[in-house]
Amino acid sequence: MSVTVSGPATTATAAPSEEARAAVASSLMRCADTFEEFVYRFVVENELWMHANSADAESPLPPHLQAYADHYTCAAS
Repeated sequence: MSVTVSGPATTATAAPSEEARAAVASSLMRCADTFEEFVYRFVVENELWMHANSADAESPLPPHLQAYADHYTCAAS
C-alpha cells in the first residue's frame, strides 16, 4: 500500500468529465510507500515547523529532528 495525493478537490455536482479525470490522474504523486512512513513524515515535519516558529527557534533541534533535516540537506546538495 502507498499513500498518494492529488491536487485540490472539486465540488462538482455531476460526474467528472474524462478531461477532468485525466487532469486529476496526471497530478497524482506518491508521497510515501507505506502509511507508517507517511504518518512519521507528517509528524516530524510538523514538529520541525513548530520548532522553527517557536520562541525557542534558536535552540538546537532535538536529535531525531536534526537527523531528519540532515537527510534532506545532504540530498539537496
